Amino acid sequence: MVTPLGGDPLSRAIDTNVLSAAEAAHFSFDTLPVATAEENTETMAITAVRRALAVAGVAPEDVGLLVHSWVADTEVDWRITARIARLAGSRRAVATGVRQLCNGGALGLQFAAAYLLTEPRVEHSLVLTADALGESWSRRWRHGLGLGDSATALVLSKRPGKLTVQSIVSGGRPDHEATFRADNPFQREGLGDHPLPAEDIPSEQVVFRMRSCLRGTVRDACADAGLDVGDPRIDLVLVNRVSSALVKMLAEGNLPSGLAGKVQNLAEHSGHLFAGDLAANLAHLADVLTPGRFALVLNFGAGFNATCVVVRASDVGGDVVG
Repeated sequence: MVTPLGGDPLSRAIDTNVLSAAEAAHFSFDTLPVATAEENTETMAITAVRRALAVAGVAPEDVGLLVHSWVADTEVDWRITARIARLAGSRRAVATGVRQLCNGGALGLQFAAAYLLTEPRVEHSLVLTADALGESWSRRWRHGLGLGDSATALVLSKRPGKLTVQSIVSGGRPDHEATFRADNPFQREGLGDHPLPAEDIPSEQVVFRMRSCLRGTVRDACADAGLDVGDPRIDLVLVNRVSSALVKMLAEGNLPSGLAGKVQNLAEHSGHLFAGDLAANLAHLADVLTPGRFALVLNFGAGFNATCVVVRASDVGGDVVG
């Protein structure tokens, strides 16, 4: 994971009335990483790619697929995915983008896994996320998110690594789309000072549907991995790196009793990384999960999808996450 040099303190969001003190109390972190004028999505993404490939021991030219996901509309032009592949040295990779808001990195991983399963000539895929809205964007602390500029890169390989993917299941509820705002909250400038409209606040019906979607992905992912949801070999359940209030809204009382006590929110490490939470959570698991044990990574986004990934820690050396 690559985080920029700048920062946006929670205290400033309170002082400028972006958040009330009560709303701020739901965040477990007090500063968000923010790109400086010298940093952008392209430079951070290339750095993340190079670090991930070095950690995984994969040569850039051996990457057969590069999937790039981002959330925000920026000035970066339409060639960004192919440019990253070229500058990173993956000059024969199939380079493509996934635009699925905060669940984009999770969908990118699922697409990369499917590609490896259906393309016998490809050994390695690279899943990348990057967003850098910079110091002028004032919406970071809204919606219970706390969005930190960042780039992540994850190498998915057919050869063994510290983590093996056991299953990936995604679910969607596109019927939510009609309840959300028409203008784009993820633009760099122009909307930052507008008041928070009522339709930004999730209705009970939207929350109910997303809870159902999330619950279904957990059930199906465990079944596909050959695990009962109460299997004692499942050590951790990692969720999006967002405020505790948002996690509570979507997850509390929504997971099987055998999993509820294993939920961890690592937001204090970074804030919410736009589409990059899943990759950052997998990197954490590569360091802490005991060989032979399992973990679930849950991811959801306002792109109206949720994803659950089941991984197992193996005994082999190397790493597939950067």
